[in-house]
Amino acid sequence: MSQQKPVEYAAASQQVKAVYDDIKETRQVDDVNNFWKYIAQHPPTLARTWDSLKEVMGPGALDPLVKEFAVRCRECDEQLRLLRREPHGRRSPCRNDRRHVRRSACHSWHG
Repeated sequence: MSQQKPVEYAAASQQVKAVYDDIKETRQVDDVNNFWKYIAQHPPTLARTWDSLKEVMGPGALDPLVKEFAVRCRECDEQLRLLRREPHGRRSPCRNDRRHVRRSACHSWHG
C-alpha cells in the first residue's frame, strides 16, 4: 500500500488553491495544516468539508472555548512537569500524585 503525501500549495490545482486561500483568510493563518492538505488529495471532498466547517472555524463564538481549553492544557502540562521534576519522597505542590493532577486540573475540562 502506497503512502499518500499531503498536497502542498505550490503543487495544488487551482480549485485546491482557492480552498486553501479561503481557509487561510478565514482562520487568519499563514498556511493550512496537514488535515486539509491530506483531504486535498480529493478536491471535491476538500471543498465540501471546508464548506461544512467554515462557519465554526472562523473567529467567533468558539474563541472563548478554545482559549479555555488552551489554558487548561497548559495547567495540566505545568503540573505534570512539576511532578516529573520532584524526587520521590518529597511532596510537590500537586501532592506528587498523578491521579490528583488528573482529577484537579484536568477533570473539569477533559472529563
